[in-house]
Amino acid sequence: MIAESQLSEPFTLEFLGSELPESIVARFTRRPAGNARFVVTVAPVQTEEQKLAALRHAIQEGIDDSDAGRVTDGATVFAELKASLPVT
Repeated sequence: MIAESQLSEPFTLEFLGSELPESIVARFTRRPAGNARFVVTVAPVQTEEQKLAALRHAIQEGIDDSDAGRVTDGATVFAELKASLPVT
């Protein structure tokens, strides 16, 4: 078993249906086709306390950025988003 500290960040692997581990196949109502393609992401499980600590840390980073003036007003953000999206 890999300790949480040994996994630097989540990773994703691609599998054919025929290659899926039985623990994943068991979650399907019917066995998937062997040639169907799936992606599986592996990440350590976080406790509720760890999730809350990460959320608090991210919020504090945002507050610190705001306090330091590292902000962009909403109108500018939306204008940049609009300019970056293809026109349909």
